[in-house]
Amino acid sequence: MKTMMDLLTSLRRMDAAAEAAARNCQLSPGEKETARRHVDLVREVIPAHILVHYDELKTKASDLLDSPELLSMAVLLTSYRSLPVGRRKTLLNHFNKNPKPNLLTSGRRQRGQVRTGRVVPTVVQPQMATAD
Repeated sequence: MKTMMDLLTSLRRMDAAAEAAARNCQLSPGEKETARRHVDLVREVIPAHILVHYDELKTKASDLLDSPELLSMAVLLTSYRSLPVGRRKTLLNHFNKNPKPNLLTSGRRQRGQVRTGRVVPTVVQPQMATAD
């Protein structure tokens, strides 16, 4: 969820920058289009059902536009509340590093799950050490 919130915050900031570029008379049409394409790149990463809530709140809740963090929290909250239980788990796992299998949405057996009394082996990847 933190990743999703960071993406929504970045989207709001880039959206504001693209709107400011569109109003700037000194920029060429190509420069204005470049700003809009950067916004489109971020929008491609975010799931469609969250973008619907983002666009809706951006037009309805003008008081949230001053703070990108508040807007992104509101978008996540409204999109989470509007989903049924199975889809909520999918949303929570969308950007999770190690997503948990959601048996409600996928009928397939995931690696590492028990199958007729034996465990299917999974490949363990070594973790990289972080430099502190």
